[in-house]
Amino acid sequence: MATPDLDVLAAATAVTTAPALVTAVHNDDAHMVEKILTGLDRQRLYALAVVLAAQNPKVPPRPREQTLAERRMEDYAFMRSTGASIPEAAARIGVSELHAEKHYEPLYLEGSAA
Repeated sequence: MATPDLDVLAAATAVTTAPALVTAVHNDDAHMVEKILTGLDRQRLYALAVVLAAQNPKVPPRPREQTLAERRMEDYAFMRSTGASIPEAAARIGVSELHAEKHYEPLYLEGSAA
């Protein structure tokens, strides 16, 4: 997976998998932690590691700005995770519904499957 694609996947993971994992840990739900982690393939595990590493205050994150694709994916994933339809999320990020279904929805579904 290319770095921009990994960054998009990490952005989706930051609003789907990572919060679910944090909630499971805070609720001391070992079964849910196991379910979340075993449901991730190698790329998604790495994306989760990138998200978690960025939250560590002792290690400064690599300096870079979020790309337009990353911002759009983050907005799209947030909208969909809060109940927005595909057309609503597509309108929010400024792409057509067809483009969202083809490019954003698969990444969102992959990130939220865990």
